[in-house]
Parts: sequence; structure tokens; C-alpha cells
Amino acid sequence: MAVWSDDELDGVEWGRLSHAYGAATDTPDHLRGLMSAEVEVREEALVHLFNSVLHQTTMYTAAAPVAELGARMLEDPRFDGLDGRYGKSMREELLNFLGYVAQYATDAQIHPELAIFVSHDDLELPFMEIFGAATHIEDAVCAGRLGAGCAHRAASVISTLMPRLDSRNVGERDAALNAIACWAALPGGARPVSPPALEQLRGGASDRTRETWVRIGCVLGLVGAGADTGDLLADDSDIVRICAALSPTVAIDPRTAAMIGAALADPGECDSWIQEIAPVPFLAGPLSVLLAEVHGRRHGAT
Repeated sequence: MAVWSDDELDGVEWGRLSHAYGAATDTPDHLRGLMSAEVEVREEALVHLFNSVLHQTTMYTAAAPVAELGARMLEDPRFDGLDGRYGKSMREELLNFLGYVAQYATDAQIHPELAIFVSHDDLELPFMEIFGAATHIEDAVCAGRLGAGCAHRAASVISTLMPRLDSRNVGERDAALNAIACWAALPGGARPVSPPALEQLRGGASDRTRETWVRIGCVLGLVGAGADTGDLLADDSDIVRICAALSPTVAIDPRTAAMIGAALADPGECDSWIQEIAPVPFLAGPLSVLLAEVHGRRHGAT
């Protein structure tokens, strides 16, 4: 892989991509701003990523190219020693953003009917599903399947993130592993998740010294990637076992029905186990809802 260069930002036709407030022509400046020596510039850049490229519950067409480039930017030495918000480094902030892109893309893939208006010459339009012309907006169409561009890039992004697992910063290591889990769980990927990435997720899921949210993310990443989670059904953690039970690879294991049934006896308690302090892989709604859907598919609706 070629060494990262700022020139990559100049090679994108940002005017043919969009964020929540229009054409993404200001996005490359904000990406450079992530590495600024000025705190205010870095904060403005983060606000742009979290409030414009992603906005409320919607992702825009700039998200996939930004994620692909953002993952490559992580190697830039200008990030060294730069502080973000809430005691995080700027690399950790960017890693969290990359996880959220995959989380939003997962929701968009699961709900392909979610749509936005997209310019007819948008660079990401070939990945999307066109529903029809936008009659009240000139040269635009109504398009869905907003996460398809991310799914197409998932294997590449995961590969680029893998070296960050060797960071000396524990926050960056955890954020990188969780981001890999989010991208691994993204439906519709062009290629299967690589064995080394699955091995890292399996190691994180079974490591009892890890923070619980990191373990949960790893398990859900394995589930979304269609990996076998049978070994995790005997874990000491209730939430790790419950998440492992979601994998289709353990559908016929008799233990899973009892686990899911017990969790659904108190849906509120079940949902409280997922603390959204970081992007959550695979889930596109409350855990209890997904558990009920899985239980219904496997054992018939009651």
C-alpha cells in the first residue's frame, strides 16, 4: 500500500459528493483540519464529520470516501501527540468516527428503503438504488441503499485499520478493534472478512481483561461477519453469551433458545446491557428487538 499523502484529498471530486448541508467541497479542508496544531480547527473538523458527513440518523454520499481516506490518514505522523475531546487522542476520535460510519451504513443496508436526494452525477450513485427522479429538485434523484458504497470498501478499510491494533495507546487500540468489528459486521461486503481480522475479533471477544463494550463489539462483529461463535456460548458474561447466540452458525445449538428466551423475559434489562459509549456493530435497533426477530425465525412466531 502506498504511503499516505495529502494529494489523495485533492484527487477526489468533492463537488460531486454531498453532506447534510450540500456539496462536500469543504470536507477536504476539514479532513486536513484533523491534524491542525490549533485546537479550535481540530474541533471544527470533528464537528463537520459528526454533524455534516453523518447527521442525526442519516449518512450522506461523502461518508464512504471520507472513511476510506480517513482510515489511510491515521498513519500520518502529524496526528502524533494531538489531543481530541474528552481525553481522547485525535487518532482515537477518527477511529470512533470510522466505526460510526460503518454503524450508519449497517442501518442503511438493513433498511434499503431509507432514501435521500442525490445529484444525478454523484460519485457514489452507481452503488445505490435509484427510486425515481426528484421532481422538485433539478438534476437529482431519490436514492436508497445508502450504505452500499461503504460495504464495497469494507475489506479495504479493515485492512487499513489492522496496523492500528499495535498502537501504544490503549484507547486507540480499543477504538481500532471496535471499528474493525463495525466494518466486519457491515452487510453486503464485496469480499469476506479476512482471517486475520476475524482472529483479532475472536481474541478480543474472549479476552476477559478487555472492557465489556469492547468484547461486545467484537462478538457482534463476528456475528455480523457470519463467523462461528459457539465457543463464546459458555463465556462467563451474560451479554457476551447472548450476543454470541445471535450468530446463524449456532442456530441449532440448544443452548441458544434458552439464552434468548431468558433475555427476552426482561427486554428493558436486556437493552441496558448495550451501553452506546462507542459505535455498536451489527445492531440496527434495540438488542431485545433483534433477539425477538431471531427467536421468531428459528422457532416460529408465538
